[in-house]
Amino acid sequence: MISMDQPLSRPGRGGTAEATRLASELHDRIGHEGLTAGDFLGRERDLVAWSGRSRGTVREALRVLAEQGLITTRPGPAGGVFVSTPGPGGLVKSLGILLTATPVSLVALLEARTEIEAAAVALAATRRTADDMTALAESCERFERFVAARDHAREVEENLLFHTALVEASGNPVLAALHTALHDLVRRSTMEPAYGPEAADGVLAAHRRIAAAFEQRDPAAAVRRLRRHLDAFSAYLRASNQYDLIQQRFRL
Repeated sequence: MISMDQPLSRPGRGGTAEATRLASELHDRIGHEGLTAGDFLGRERDLVAWSGRSRGTVREALRVLAEQGLITTRPGPAGGVFVSTPGPGGLVKSLGILLTATPVSLVALLEARTEIEAAAVALAATRRTADDMTALAESCERFERFVAARDHAREVEENLLFHTALVEASGNPVLAALHTALHDLVRRSTMEPAYGPEAADGVLAAHRRIAAAFEQRDPAAAVRRLRRHLDAFSAYLRASNQYDLIQQRFRL
């Protein structure tokens, strides 16, 4: 008998389509039975019997679901297949695969990120908590220190963290997941350009203006300032002598 902790092998020729269908059926079963994270789905032999498919097809279907973050497998007598909650990492991968198969540009990705972030910020400006305001203020302070120290890597990282904090303040997990996915893809393409002192000061000032709109619970001002900030970032990339390199390097 093959245990659940052994590597999932791929099915033979022609088995991939069948495994994809089975993965869809298992996905539907999770929904129909109302299973949630941590619930037991079955052991490999149970799923073979339930589906009527070969062991190799079942393993491939489980591999697909595991990559999507929908299930985890545990070895041992009490092990088997358990439902899990997919995190943003799975969405990043799925979105990356989707965009790879279609013509996409860095400009289009930045535009999508702007629209999602603007929608989240409109909500966050009215829903923000005292903890959210503290997080934004501390991020601005860290960014200022990294700029003064010419610590470019941490400066870029802190800029990303600030924007993540903005979206998380919306309290909307769907917007947060989409933003995380797009932001990760943007990050792969925009880590190289180094902010000069003037540009870095502009970023810090923009962050503080957005935080001030949050403080005043003014969604219109927050969105307006966010859009101006992100438009300036796109313009900075275009003016940078590294923009063409980034555009050529941009691969999802």
